[in-house]
Amino acid sequence: MKKNKNKNEVLEEDSSYVVKKSKKVNIFAFILCVIAAFFIWVYAMNAQNNNYTKTFAIEIEVVNRDSLLQNTGLSVFGLTEQKANITIQGKKTDVQKYSEKDFRAYIDLSSIEKVGYVSMSVAVETPSSAVTVASLDTQSITVYADTLYSANVPLRAACATDNTIVLGTNVYTINVSGPRAYVEKIKTASVYIPFSDEYKPDDTVKSSDIRVFDAEKKQLSSLHMTFEPETVVVSIVKVEIKDE
Repeated sequence: MKKNKNKNEVLEEDSSYVVKKSKKVNIFAFILCVIAAFFIWVYAMNAQNNNYTKTFAIEIEVVNRDSLLQNTGLSVFGLTEQKANITIQGKKTDVQKYSEKDFRAYIDLSSIEKVGYVSMSVAVETPSSAVTVASLDTQSITVYADTLYSANVPLRAACATDNTIVLGTNVYTINVSGPRAYVEKIKTASVYIPFSDEYKPDDTVKSSDIRVFDAEKKQLSSLHMTFEPETVVVSIVKVEIKDE
């Protein structure tokens, strides 16, 4: 074996090849090792760090509605389908195991005991103690509790106009259901149709604009109420235009 003048080369006796020892190669390999070690460290930290979070949107369930009715005779009003944004926290490897279907958010009506508005706390169940709830955007839902009550009240048709329009309906009473404290105040109801210059006798108009009134003919809120039928057919009996 002979040494070449270039200190980084070694010439074999049979002159078949030359091995080069380059400092640049060693530095490049070192840099690759450092980069690989960095990514391994980042992965390990993320996998073990308990601060990894993820947010899900899940529907809020209502539980013990039937037992509330059975035990107290009360029903709840004002409930609509709602979703809550829940942020969970834990190790990345644990958090990434789960999806929306693995979590449950609900309100429990069994604690309601009397008539009135009640603020119900939203509870959350997680599939494992390895993940915790970091935040919940809907902390509570307000409902109104009362006895469900129904009454048939007289119904008339009405139209807000300076012209005289004689109206009739296909029903003469309407069934109103809702909280007893609300429904008991109702004495009459009216179904309203919008005014139009095109109305002619024998025309019919469908309307679900139903308004309720007390004994002093003061309009009441129809909050939490339902009507049967929901839509009323109003017939145009006569149209009289007032003289100017």
